[in-house]
Parts: sequence; C-alpha cells; structure tokens
Amino acid sequence: MTCANPFGRIVVAYDASDAADAALVQALTLAEQYGGDVVAVNASDQSAASVLPVKTASSARRIDFDAVVASLDVARQSLYRRLSLHVASGPVPVVLECITNVPEKGIIDAAARWEATAIAIGTHGYPGLTHALVGSVAEAVVRTADVPVIVVHADASLGPIKSALVGIDGSAASAKAARLATALALRNAVRPVYCTVINPYPITQPIAESPYEPTPLLERMERDARDALDAALQEAAASGVHPDTEIADTSDAADGIVQIAKRRGAGAIVLGMPKRGAAEAFLFGSIVFDVMRRANVPVIAVPADSPVLLESAVADQRRGKA
Repeated sequence: MTCANPFGRIVVAYDASDAADAALVQALTLAEQYGGDVVAVNASDQSAASVLPVKTASSARRIDFDAVVASLDVARQSLYRRLSLHVASGPVPVVLECITNVPEKGIIDAAARWEATAIAIGTHGYPGLTHALVGSVAEAVVRTADVPVIVVHADASLGPIKSALVGIDGSAASAKAARLATALALRNAVRPVYCTVINPYPITQPIAESPYEPTPLLERMERDARDALDAALQEAAASGVHPDTEIADTSDAADGIVQIAKRRGAGAIVLGMPKRGAAEAFLFGSIVFDVMRRANVPVIAVPADSPVLLESAVADQRRGKA
C-alpha cells in the first residue's frame, strides 16, 4: 500500500461518542480538503456485520439501503442516524461499516482492508491514574498502525489544516513525519514549522559538590538539534518546500511541543511514531502520547514505516502549475 495522497481515504473509528464525532468532523474536513473519502468503522462485540453507503451531497450513484438499515439492531440504527446528521449535507462520500472485533484490532484490520491512507480516532485524553485504569484505544491504534493516525479530542479546534507543527529529532520516524508535512504542503499549501526541543536541565544541575562543566554537552545537544533540522530542511527544499524552524529549551518535551503549536497557531501537530521494538520507541513514543493527551489540535502520528510518496505530490503540484 502506498500513500500518494495522505488523506485520500480516511478510516474513522466511530462509536457515536463526542470524541468520535470530533474525529469524524476532522476526517470529513481533510477528505474534502484533499479530495478523499471516508469510511466510518464501528467495531463492537455484537454480530451482524454490514457495509452501508451514507446519503451525502456527493454525486456518486446511490442505492436504496433503507431495508438494510431497518434490519439493523436498535443500537446500530441509532449509530447510523447520528452519523448521517454529520455527513448528509457534505460533499464527501461516506461508508459506514459495522464489524465484530476488538476495537483497536477492528480499526487496524479495516484500514488494511479498505486500503486507507490514514486513520482518524477520537480520544478523551484522560490523565494520570484514570488513563492507566481505563486505557486508550487511540494509543493502541497509534502503536500498531501502518498509516498515519489523526488523534482528536472532543473539544479540539477543528478545521482545514493551514499550518502544521512537525517534531524533528533526527529519527527515521520524525523524518517520515516531515515527509508527510511536505506532501501536505505540496498538495494544499499547508505551512510547515519544524521544531525540536532540548532539555538542558538534567545536565546543568551540579552533582553534589563535584566540579562539573555542562557547556560541552549543551553545545553538543544544540549541534545535534540543528543537524536534525538541517537534514529535514534539505529534504523539504528538494521538493520546493521551505518550512520555518524553531529550537526550544524545555524540561518537558511534550509541553514544549504543545506550547510552540499554540504560539505558532498550528492547526495540527505531526509527530513520528518509532517502530515497535525500536530502541527509541519507549522514549519518543511516550512523548507522542503525552502530546496526544495535552494538545488542543489534532495530532497526526506517523509510523516510521508509513508509505508516504513525495514524488507523486511533487508531480501533482507541477501539473497544477502547468
């Protein structure tokens, strides 16, 4: 599977909750912005799987599914009607699929089956002990997805993405996040901002009474941060995209990213998600999840092995200018 158009087909995890509604609204916006379609997937332990095109303003050929809808159980009829309220007047083609599966596995399997280029999922963003007890389907999907995952809070600021903050740390995952942002910029004039955060505080604190000079380490950290940004900028420039950059000192990487996004007015935060089992997965993965819980804009987690094709986006942009 390749990702020529990052939002060509978005699978939305839909359970009629406020968070799922927010994910759906954002997915519809992005699908319209990028000329894609949406598959809303409801995964539950109830049987009677079904696939239903939903009535929209799309010009696509319509088939009368009223008899099928009438045969659904009460819960799924309610789900269908609530979904229809969101999509009836929009131009994006939408399909509802009801499946029997564990939610996170059902969403991942549906994304593969529908050849989705992205997944959208809502999250409540519970902090601390509540999060540990309740868990998060969104986090489970982010950990295992092969395509970018758009994570949305129920009260997040939604709409077309005009500016995206991209976390850069020199890893393969952040390089893929930067590549996705470049593809978005080429296809729809999204303004990327590359940022990296440095936490100098652990190495600037004296250890007991031992003499300690942190300057060389600080200089190395800053040099590594600049090198990571430069490498990402060179790849973007090769495609004709020239992001802004920012390096921030902070004791909390996730909070630093969220604050930069707010100050920059970013409509989304794009972060790389390391491969499962990779040495950096524990550290950088936790930062991704912290940002997911705190951000007031959609967070797009991009797997390190996500197939993003810049060449297609570049070609499309050149055809548009011709």
